[in-house]
Amino acid sequence: LTLIKDKSQFVVTLTQISLLTVDEDIEPPRSRPKPTTTPIPTTVLNQCFAQVDIVFVLDSSTSVGNDNYDKMKSFVTKFLHGANIDSGDVRVGLLSYSTKVTVEFKLNSYSTKADVFNAVNAIPWRYGSTNTADGLQTMHEELFNEANGDRPGVPNICIIMTDGVSN
Repeated sequence: LTLIKDKSQFVVTLTQISLLTVDEDIEPPRSRPKPTTTPIPTTVLNQCFAQVDIVFVLDSSTSVGNDNYDKMKSFVTKFLHGANIDSGDVRVGLLSYSTKVTVEFKLNSYSTKADVFNAVNAIPWRYGSTNTADGLQTMHEELFNEANGDRPGVPNICIIMTDGVSN
């Protein structure tokens, strides 16, 4: 977080994972007001950048739970639905963290959308503490790294999904 602390325009905070919906047809529970948000077009990556390297960082801690972890994985695939992965314009990497950090796949691991989606869907939930600091450090050092597929001159985007305070 130190790397982006002065760039608040790049940080979006979602305070409850349960608000992270991936299916527009599902109503939130009635006890909670429906969030008022503007949906991001599925082609947002293609409209903003000709090329982009994007890394997802998923909190796999005990407090997230398996059901919410599955929601995060579903969000990743829906977010990437319109991305030009097969053409090579969009590269995707993903890591998960709880007590330990696991690089699930690097920016140069997969070159097709089908392979990326299969890899995302195969990631298991790993319970443990919320070690956000190591997750962010690993993302910065290992994933946004030329040897692992990061391209010079191509914008880097990181999307972090977590449910709360780091240990």
